Amino acid sequence: MRKYSEHRTASGMFYRCYGDQTSHIALILCHGLASNGSRWQELCDRLSLPPDWCILIPDLRGHGRSAWRGFIGNRQWLDDLSQMLGDRAIRRYVIGGHCLGANLALRHVAVRLSTQPADCCGLVLVEPMLPQARRGFLRVLGSLRWLLLGLSALIVAGNYLGVYRRTLPWVDLFELDRITRQAMQQEGSDHALKRRYAAPLHDLRYMHSAAYLLALRATLQPLPPLEKISVSCLVLLSSGGLFGDPIRTRSALEQLPHIVIHELVARHWIPTEQPEVLRSILEDWLHIREQTVS
Repeated sequence: MRKYSEHRTASGMFYRCYGDQTSHIALILCHGLASNGSRWQELCDRLSLPPDWCILIPDLRGHGRSAWRGFIGNRQWLDDLSQMLGDRAIRRYVIGGHCLGANLALRHVAVRLSTQPADCCGLVLVEPMLPQARRGFLRVLGSLRWLLLGLSALIVAGNYLGVYRRTLPWVDLFELDRITRQAMQQEGSDHALKRRYAAPLHDLRYMHSAAYLLALRATLQPLPPLEKISVSCLVLLSSGGLFGDPIRTRSALEQLPHIVIHELVARHWIPTEQPEVLRSILEDWLHIREQTVS
């Protein structure tokens, strides 16, 4: 296992730093909805980084070890990421994520390029959730995100009155991913995957209810114009996208000027379903990026 250290920002966001603890060059990976940073542990342990790089893995506020009972959303997460970058004195980085985390990474780059364009040198989108490509219940919920806000506001009000779960268990997604892959092999299907990762009631065991609804709402919010994204971008899509149509996603993202797209045999959880393919593609792309910007 690659060595890491644990930290918190002033706002309370928990994150891990893998690799060179003094590095000012980083790969930042954000997890998806109802997930946490342990989703990336398998990748962090095996990924061959360019020299002098580190990996920063946050538990986004409201998730994992960054439990939060107040309002959360893209604004709070963007502030937390900027604070983490400042705390580590990061001068150059690539940022990416899965699902909600991919959308957040895209938002971060759009903002950062308008303020500090020199430090962000790449974007990695693993199964991003584009509004025009949504499938399933996400497509239905897209027009109901204000209802999600109203429900979460009622729950937050109850929290302030003392109505909330005092403790939440923490889920180790590194171990759960391993068990899930074994079950999928034994069953010869993806039922175990859906049973564990596509069930809101299962997710709510590990998240405060308001945080879950607000994070879901944030996933459904419109994205910034893609023409604002001028950095090199690596995209990994699931061929059997459970929540997003890969054809529509590819069509929308191909307007980006510097993009490489890979389509993997998966349903949605690429870090779980295709960890070695993900590692190999990302590793090669990072080393090419390092040679380009050095």
